[in-house]
Amino acid sequence: MKPGTLSFEQLAGISACLALALAAHLGSLPVWVSAAVTVSGGIRLLLAHRGRAAPPRSVRLIIALLAVALLFVQFRTFNGLSAGTALLALTAGLKLLETETPRDIYIITLIIYFLSLSALLEGDSFWLLAYLIGICWLTTATLLRLTSTLPIPDWQRSLRYAGRILGQALPLTSCVGCSFRGSPHRFGSCPTMGTAPDRV
Repeated sequence: MKPGTLSFEQLAGISACLALALAAHLGSLPVWVSAAVTVSGGIRLLLAHRGRAAPPRSVRLIIALLAVALLFVQFRTFNGLSAGTALLALTAGLKLLETETPRDIYIITLIIYFLSLSALLEGDSFWLLAYLIGICWLTTATLLRLTSTLPIPDWQRSLRYAGRILGQALPLTSCVGCSFRGSPHRFGSCPTMGTAPDRV
């Protein structure tokens, strides 16, 4: 494998992490968005398995324009938690379709983290929180295996190091979560114009 290129295993790993993150939104995402992401990922994995590159740029551009236009027609906006989450999911699928370098994987990883955050803002179940922490843990371990140094760290070592990173981040995450929990407005939404703010 040439430096700067991705293996089928690496693409499959990040695709699995994205699928797990999207599973937390199955009840809120439009069906066609989930289908578009699934088809995009399947096409890219099939091409990678056959040793072929991503589809031509012109094809990807047309698909992206049509998908974003359809999303705007459905929501009439890109603002708000529902529309923003759908846009993130669609962006992840389109990015996966063109993925060829580790930089593309980094971008998809960030989108997975944001998708996990938006799922947490939509629900407050303890089991959902545990599930999302697991997704972030697995995604971080997958990201660690993209290192350019050889040999590539095994899964046990990557999972252990990813767990230490998440352990250090949990206190800050808990503080941010508590601050949003006490807010009268959902993240990504704005109060209606002309309404007075609540008194303390």
